[in-house]
Amino acid sequence: MAAISNEKYLAHSFKVKLDALGCPFTDGVEETWILELVFKAGEARIRLLQWLFSKFDTKLADLLDPQYASRDSKMDSRIQRLLYVASMIGLCRYDDVDIIRGVSSKKKQISFMEQLIDLVAVQDAADNPSKQAMMSPGLISDAMSVDSQFEKDCWYVDSLATQDLDNVFSSRVALLPHDLSTLVHRQWQAKGISSHDIKPLPDVQALLDESTRLVDDIARQTEVLNEITKLHAYPQDDPRTVSKVCQTLRIVLSELSQLVTSFSYCYENEMKQWCNKTPPNLSQLGPAFKRVHSMLQKFTALLQGLGDIRESYSTIISRNTATETTFSNLGQSKTSVGELVSVSQAAATSFQECLSVLGESRQRLDDTQSTLAASTFSILQQS
Repeated sequence: MAAISNEKYLAHSFKVKLDALGCPFTDGVEETWILELVFKAGEARIRLLQWLFSKFDTKLADLLDPQYASRDSKMDSRIQRLLYVASMIGLCRYDDVDIIRGVSSKKKQISFMEQLIDLVAVQDAADNPSKQAMMSPGLISDAMSVDSQFEKDCWYVDSLATQDLDNVFSSRVALLPHDLSTLVHRQWQAKGISSHDIKPLPDVQALLDESTRLVDDIARQTEVLNEITKLHAYPQDDPRTVSKVCQTLRIVLSELSQLVTSFSYCYENEMKQWCNKTPPNLSQLGPAFKRVHSMLQKFTALLQGLGDIRESYSTIISRNTATETTFSNLGQSKTSVGELVSVSQAAATSFQECLSVLGESRQRLDDTQSTLAASTFSILQQS
């Protein structure tokens, strides 16, 4: 019972702290799922750590960007970068990979996550003075004694003093957003200006003209918008309906987020190892079986043709025998003229049937010969 109550306390504590920081992974989820998010190894934990470090310092977002991950590395490049940042901040040792992956002891993971979340909370409170809850002095975490806190602080200062933090905390200031700076660099490259050259200053008059044009354009668009607003009256939505729809949408999106996170974890731990398998090297036994099967089909068709020819000739011989018997009986007996006419008509009919059977047999023989010639030619080509 004590262990269950402790887990509930941890889940509630982590959820409250992460919700206060505005974590997108805990919005609208249950507290029991927070423990899986924090302590269970997988893609969800890596994304949570990336978000926390990026929240701690926005410059770390570029360092932890997944697009810089190396596919040839034996270990996930994101884990390497997270380990590097965590060791620089003083949260763990430089070789403690298990704490980043989430496979170390639970006590160690609790201490690591509490320190990291508290650091992010203090940094967020420093950037936002309106949050007075974290501005009061005192211990950051109750799970650590004063001696342990002092030892960790000394270790943190030593790490800062002995490591090169140029790659973590850059002294350069980005005046433009990332997309606009990329566009400006492309324009400079199109003009033949490299990134190391001194950038030319823009023309002030050109900037004024462009700003004037933009002001006129915005004023014109504002007039069009006002005219549309006067022509069309949009009904006001019911606040209760809007609130209900927003809550339903929030629940659905949170469930979808949990589903995506579960699938990502399942893919990383169970499916990814099978997605990188090399295709098997097939032998030539399959094509050989295919050639033998095609030759067997052609030989079977040839035997069927010969069987049809045999049946046709058997039918012709039986009908000829019946006709000869009829004529012999006619010569031995004295028949009348009417009987002779009927016998002649029967003979003519039988002869016509024999001709039709012979025609079919001739056509079948020609088809069989052409099939046999084609199969022989294909066999010679294969050999």
